[in-house]
Amino acid sequence: MPCAWRIFINLTISHMTQLIPVILSGGAGTRLWPASRQSHPKPFMALPDGDTLIGKTLRRALVLGSGDVITVTGQDHFLMTRDTYQQHPEAATGRMHYILEPTGRNTAPAAAVAALYAQRQWSNDAVILIMPADHIIDDLEAFGLAVQRAVSLAEQGYLVTFGIEPEHPETGYGYIRRGDALGDAGYAVDRFVEKPDLETARRYVDSGAYLWNSGIFCFPVGGLLEQLDRHAPEVLAAARACVEAGPLVSPLTLPEADFERAPGISIDYALMEKTERAAIVPCSIGWNDVGSWQAFSQLATADEHGNRLIGEALAIESEGCFVRASGRLITAVGVRDLAIIDDGDAVLVADLKRSQQVKKVVEALRSEDHPAATVHPVEVHEWGTAELVDEANGTRIRRLRMHAGSLLEEPDDSARTWTIVAGQVQVAGELQQASISSPAGHRATLEVLQDSILIEITLTA
Repeated sequence: MPCAWRIFINLTISHMTQLIPVILSGGAGTRLWPASRQSHPKPFMALPDGDTLIGKTLRRALVLGSGDVITVTGQDHFLMTRDTYQQHPEAATGRMHYILEPTGRNTAPAAAVAALYAQRQWSNDAVILIMPADHIIDDLEAFGLAVQRAVSLAEQGYLVTFGIEPEHPETGYGYIRRGDALGDAGYAVDRFVEKPDLETARRYVDSGAYLWNSGIFCFPVGGLLEQLDRHAPEVLAAARACVEAGPLVSPLTLPEADFERAPGISIDYALMEKTERAAIVPCSIGWNDVGSWQAFSQLATADEHGNRLIGEALAIESEGCFVRASGRLITAVGVRDLAIIDDGDAVLVADLKRSQQVKKVVEALRSEDHPAATVHPVEVHEWGTAELVDEANGTRIRRLRMHAGSLLEEPDDSARTWTIVAGQVQVAGELQQASISSPAGHRATLEVLQDSILIEITLTA
């Protein structure tokens, strides 16, 4: 967003109320397997421009708010989230507020916990802007103006959702029918409708009365809590028990026993379909929920044959294909409309137009207890990341990318060797030159002096 727009939006909102962006980062993103898995979900996937979805969402939050951002995510994803935020120069560490869920319970409990946190941290009169971490919004100026209209409605006590002006009949989204106008800012919500079949979607679009359900919300903190108490008291009670279980700190780790008492329900079902205070702001903001490989492919540039290639990839006498290579060459010859996705330990080949059915692959793998259903080859640790390169015949090989100033303390159960590819590492105060060996029964502590890359070989048998 241009600087002038950023200043204008901040000034327009700040004189009215305190706006706190809330980023919801959860889910398994099964339709984008194998790049998205439970241990490394969709918000952290690398995009064609090198950014991530959660990184782009954070930038929007920092532009629209005053600097404080609440992020609700899983405990297992905290390190990935923190490391991503630290790459943004404007994300002041003390103003990034993390709420960590022990398990996913859908958006209603997450919104309730965020509102209670904002109430205690700032004010009952604050407004929270709830944004999923895994959406694309290309027109930031239009989004900023839509947020302004939503804030003005929230100040009047409305619970506001953002409705996307439909560009075509779409069967993959829910729809919202707009009701009576609420001045110039938006409309009352007439009703929510489920994902329609194609003929129904055509009627919705032709009518001009229906909008795509974006999953973006703007709530007055006090108003949201009052309406939750009326329409979803069990959600609010569980959320309140979590937030009031201890001091308000960040990261705030929610107690598992209390949080599991919350129903696993969306904010739409729990509240927005029941309240009389629901409002909608129509907008055309270049929105994409990136809910399939077909949608993801649109983020890459097409060649003259309609092929979209990411990474080291080559398409010969092929048309309309999307190829995402990761670390090795992928070639396609004489094929049409395929998605070919390589993610190191797994490869997906699918009809691009049927890519929403990829979740069936994950379901099948889960039924067989296959680790690739949920476990990504890249693990995130306090000291950096570990990428599994190979594991066979009692030997495991990993590529370690380690942060300067971090420590790696491995257990003494196996013999290990580390080869230093880049950076500086010392052991027991001595700078290591090329490799480090640690026999079984000996615990080695690696102190990383500079950002470093190491190859670790572990004898596992």
